[in-house]
Amino acid sequence: MNNRGADYIKRLLKDKERFKKWKRIMLALSCVVVFITVYALTIPAVTLACDKEEHVHTTECYDENNELICTKEEHTHSEDCYEKEEQEQEPVEEENEDVVEDETQVASNEEVIKPEEKQDTTEGEEQTTTQTDYELTNNDITSIEVNYKDANGHWQKVDIDNGEVNPGDTEIYLKVNFEKIKIEDLLNQHNCTLTYQIPDFLRDAKGAGDLYDGNKNIGTITVVNNQAKVTLEKSYLENLVSTKNNQLKGYFYVQGQINLSTIVDKGGKAVLILGNKTVTLNYGPDCIEKFGGVTIKKKA
Repeated sequence: MNNRGADYIKRLLKDKERFKKWKRIMLALSCVVVFITVYALTIPAVTLACDKEEHVHTTECYDENNELICTKEEHTHSEDCYEKEEQEQEPVEEENEDVVEDETQVASNEEVIKPEEKQDTTEGEEQTTTQTDYELTNNDITSIEVNYKDANGHWQKVDIDNGEVNPGDTEIYLKVNFEKIKIEDLLNQHNCTLTYQIPDFLRDAKGAGDLYDGNKNIGTITVVNNQAKVTLEKSYLENLVSTKNNQLKGYFYVQGQINLSTIVDKGGKAVLILGNKTVTLNYGPDCIEKFGGVTIKKKA
């Protein structure tokens, strides 16, 4: 009887120890589940809010006269095409900011009362602020696509990774892609205008068509003193701001002829640096004789 009682007590102690171990394991697993759940809930959900189809124009989108025949709008999804759930809280934050601003204004009014004449003078100075065009820099330009005519007169796009091509004609056109231009700055400081300095080796340059957003004309492009000037419609930019689009992204075309006189001393090579890539249009050392319509005879 004593042995049976001792065995029973040992089994009870073992069961109790086993129960404690399982209790610790379940507690640890519960902590892990709670941590993962809280972490997952803090990550904002990202959804695609853009209803446009991704499409990039290629040479197949243009006819032999370099006219755009593609009916699709060129568009690439960016961060602006997605929206996060956290954005739903923005109105609340804006209301809080308004309250803070009101309190600040009240406090400042109690401390210092400015004469109305001084306020009018300040407003007049702001209205006479001179605006200048926004000059595109390497930080704004994401890429420049170079297109040239081959020996058969067909338009070809330069492969940036290849680096050097041998055109069959002096006519080329550039596609300048840009992004992250602050729209409010364009409206308030830069006359709704972007400028791009065309490479010196390009002459008789001109803008290739107007600017469109789908089928809507949104601006024009002109070339003055070898500088491309892109002027956007003010109403178009204001509409973007009203729909909470704070940055402008797009592209434009510039077409012209290679100025052979500027490259003849460089071995007939026109070099264009695109970020960390270099594109070379090699017309050869006899480029003027070959493409300039001039025959050079050697004396006997």
